Amino acid sequence: MWLRKEGYVYCEKLSSLGYFGFTTTREAGAMTDKNNRESFAAKTGFNLSDLIMMEQVHGANVREVSEMDKGKRIAATDGFIAVSRPGNKDNERAVLGILTADCVPVFGINRVSGTFGAFHAGWRGIEAGIIEKAAESLGEPAAGIFIALGPHICGRCYKTGSEFAQKFPAGYTGGFMQLADEITARLAKAGVAEGNVDAAPEEFCTYHNAELFYSYRRAGGHERMLSALRRSARLWDRLQRQSLSSG
Repeated sequence: MWLRKEGYVYCEKLSSLGYFGFTTTREAGAMTDKNNRESFAAKTGFNLSDLIMMEQVHGANVREVSEMDKGKRIAATDGFIAVSRPGNKDNERAVLGILTADCVPVFGINRVSGTFGAFHAGWRGIEAGIIEKAAESLGEPAAGIFIALGPHICGRCYKTGSEFAQKFPAGYTGGFMQLADEITARLAKAGVAEGNVDAAPEEFCTYHNAELFYSYRRAGGHERMLSALRRSARLWDRLQRQSLSSG
C-alpha cells in the first residue's frame, strides 16, 4: 500500500520491513532544484550528502554502490544495488535516488540478505532488460525479494503505438501501455511472486494527477520528482547481529 504525506508518498510495506521508499510530490517542489532537495531532506530526516544519484539513460546498466559513492551522480546508470556484507556497516546510511516524471521508480529489497536497490524503468529500459537485471542483482533467494513500484503514468493515460504489442505482451492492451503489469510479469518469470510486488495505485498516476506530480508527457519541461530508498539504522543493526552470529 502506498500512502500520502505532506511532500511525498511512500510504500507502507517497505516501512514495515525497515526501509523508507518514497516519491516526492509537487508540494516539495521540483527535485531538479538543489534548494528543494535540501529542504525536503531536512524535513524527512536524511542528509543530502548521503544521496547517490544516477544519470539515467533508459538502459539496463546496474551498478553496485557503497558509502564511498555518497554525494555522487553516477553516469550512464539506471540501477543501483547496495549489497550487505557481514561484519561491516557499508551502505548503512546510503540513500539511492532516481529522478522521475512518468517512468517507474522500482525499489527492491532482499529480505534474507538485506541487499537493496533502486531502478529506473521506462519502456526503453524495460525492453533493454532493466527488470531482469534488477531481480538478478538483488540475489537469491528470489522468494525473499520484495518489490515496490512507485508513482508513474498509468495504463489509462499511456497511449502508445501498436508496435508495443509484441515488445510488451503483458503490458500492452488496445493502444495503451500498463508499465506495472509488464514489470510484474517479468518479475514473475524471474521468480518474484506477484504477491511480493506492491505497485502504487492509479490515483498516484503522474499524468492525470496534476495536483500531486510532474509529468513529462503531460507538460514537458525539466521538473522531476525524487524517488529514493534507504534503510533504517535499526534494521541494519539487526542484520549485522544475524550475520555475525551465523558466522
